[in-house]
Amino acid sequence: MNLPRRSLLLLLFSSILFSGVAVKSFAQVPKEEKSVEVNSVRTNDTFHLNATNKNPYSITLTIRVSGNNYKLNTRQPVTKIIEPNSTKHLVSVYADNKEKNFKFNTNYNWIMGNTRARHDDSHIYSLPFSKGKSFRVGQSYDGDFSHSGNIRYSIDFMMPLRSQIRAARGGYVVQLKEDSNRGGAADKFKDESNFIVIEHSDGTFAEYAHLSQNGVLVKLGQKVNEGQIIGLSGNTGYSSGPHLHFMVIKVNEDGTNESLPVRFKTRSGIVERFEEGKFYMKH
Repeated sequence: MNLPRRSLLLLLFSSILFSGVAVKSFAQVPKEEKSVEVNSVRTNDTFHLNATNKNPYSITLTIRVSGNNYKLNTRQPVTKIIEPNSTKHLVSVYADNKEKNFKFNTNYNWIMGNTRARHDDSHIYSLPFSKGKSFRVGQSYDGDFSHSGNIRYSIDFMMPLRSQIRAARGGYVVQLKEDSNRGGAADKFKDESNFIVIEHSDGTFAEYAHLSQNGVLVKLGQKVNEGQIIGLSGNTGYSSGPHLHFMVIKVNEDGTNESLPVRFKTRSGIVERFEEGKFYMKH
């Protein structure tokens, strides 16, 4: 891009190269995931770099600028949280010495989710099924079958196929999958789970997994309220029998995610840790 000659200044030149990569924080990412775009707007001798997030979820984007004879309006690397379907200014670039040519290029990466999110520990979750219903917990936190590592704080509610699943907390639907009809207790089924992911107001996510084929009853970007029907339980993915897998997730700065312990309200009171083999009724 050529800048116009101004007074006695030399002609300035800036070349911009944008390259970016997504760091995917969830093991299951739908094929319809949209992109993130970085572009520039020039005002006089300054280039303003902006990022547009076309996804239905928040992202954390980090951009780095390099080149010759350039200066930024802030320190780098520059990291910004960008809300769903929105554009945010990242950084402004201009010549350090305006009497000389300058050039710069950029490199950026982004992560699904807000890496600065902090879970609202005062929130009490609703059981993810209908009021008056009671289901047995097959696996609780640190369950021997599969609840370890970054999914250690997960709960499996054993329920018949196509039971109604309700939102344990309100938020926005940011990921979903419902086309699978395959499941079993083998590694080959790990990517076959149907699921819904909801982003909460504090930047954490809830995942509802192993849903029935065509068992998703919400749309991407849809706002859902606590207690709203969102799907139907199933037996897809890595599963030894019909159940609902539920967990709350926080995204880390390196793009990994970790499950979080949360509290639930039940007919018998607030529960901090479910007992395996015990039935719990919704309040």
